[in-house]
Amino acid sequence: MRAARRMGFGQIELGVFSCNGRAKRLYEKMDFVCCGTTPRAVRYKDGSYDDEIMMVKRLETT
Repeated sequence: MRAARRMGFGQIELGVFSCNGRAKRLYEKMDFVCCGTTPRAVRYKDGSYDDEIMMVKRLETT
């Protein structure tokens, strides 16, 4: 995040699958917030689907 700030980025964006609650909680502790969902973003070999949750962390101080 420090490097992104130094490079002038205003935010960092990432995606996490809804089944990965541990990762989502970690990102939330790092001040990422949910900003959208892609339903059925991935299909697994067993035929089940999972949604992708988009998250963003603003780096700007204004």
